[in-house]
Amino acid sequence: MNCITRSTQSALSFMTYEVVEQVSNSTFNKFVVTYDAVSREIKWHRNIYWNVWSKNVKRRHTHIKSSQDEPLLKPRSKRFDNLVFYSRKIYEFASESEELTEILHRAFDNVMV
Repeated sequence: MNCITRSTQSALSFMTYEVVEQVSNSTFNKFVVTYDAVSREIKWHRNIYWNVWSKNVKRRHTHIKSSQDEPLLKPRSKRFDNLVFYSRKIYEFASESEELTEILHRAFDNVMV
């Protein structure tokens, strides 16, 4: 299962994220998650009217190792593995404090825009 998150709004103590969860190759669930920093409450809403299935969606997370990988894909797979390895170290470090986590969230939001 893959999840893609994107910050959509930030106002006062509220942060709103759009989450797309890939259940299978052609099935997607979309949620809106709201975080209230004051009360530390997390609320999620699933809109049943959103289109959650589409065969035209470009898959972004297809870096599964296989013995049938083409030689041309090996450099990309190595880069992906290195990114996963280093990002885990970053996540472990940033999870130590709320301030570091917020800095990382802002950095991701700036990069993904």
